[in-house]
Amino acid sequence: MPDLPANEEAYPMSAACEFAPGCAVFNAALEGMPHTALRYRQRYCYSAIQECARYRLARALGRQSVPPTLLPNQDSEAQEILAAKR
Repeated sequence: MPDLPANEEAYPMSAACEFAPGCAVFNAALEGMPHTALRYRQRYCYSAIQECARYRLARALGRQSVPPTLLPNQDSEAQEILAAKR
């Protein structure tokens, strides 16, 4: 992964994932862990959007099908949800 700026001011909202405005992880799910939240957002919301389990699930089933507790790296959980819905 490339070096990323240390703060989010370096990232314009227009560069974020299309689901970021309503995403629990992007907005508040990791509120008590600011450094972890920043790293998740840097990686999944701005850089490796296609690798985000939340993004893939939202694209496949719609934003409403993404549990607020699903983390971007929880691929197996996202696959289980996807399999159950199809």
